[in-house]
Amino acid sequence: MKNPILAFVIAVTAFAAPHAALAQAVPSEPLDRIVAVVDEDVVLQSELDRQVSRVTTQYANSPQQLPPRDVLEHQVLERLILQKLQVTRADSSGVKVSDAEIDQALTGLAAQNKMDLSQLRGAIQARRAGRTASSPARRAEPRAGQRRRSRHGHPERLDA
Repeated sequence: MKNPILAFVIAVTAFAAPHAALAQAVPSEPLDRIVAVVDEDVVLQSELDRQVSRVTTQYANSPQQLPPRDVLEHQVLERLILQKLQVTRADSSGVKVSDAEIDQALTGLAAQNKMDLSQLRGAIQARRAGRTASSPARRAEPRAGQRRRSRHGHPERLDA
């Protein structure tokens, strides 16, 4: 060949073409993306999708109670942000709750309602199932680090 540049371009093209075709043939998996930044933490799209899926599964028998998908996603995202803020605030202020303290509080709540722990769990589940769907995202995850208290600092009764 008379033109060395042309020969170089042909050689590079011949070498690169199979590799480019191979790169296009390999299916790519989309990366997770950040949907919110909360202090030094993030909420990922996969977290949001998982929580929205939980809510829609929870209301599978009555989907008419759910808001439109975009509104539901917004509600769930707000709830995830709030949970992360609560956990961050609890960590930074040194709030620590042991498993024994949680068990003691649950046992006390069950006793106040004249139940054992399994009856208390059943009553809570029945109460959750009977609620209206004014904001189904509120039940997407348990409230992190929160306990309902009466005016006197005791756990609130179920029938109150």
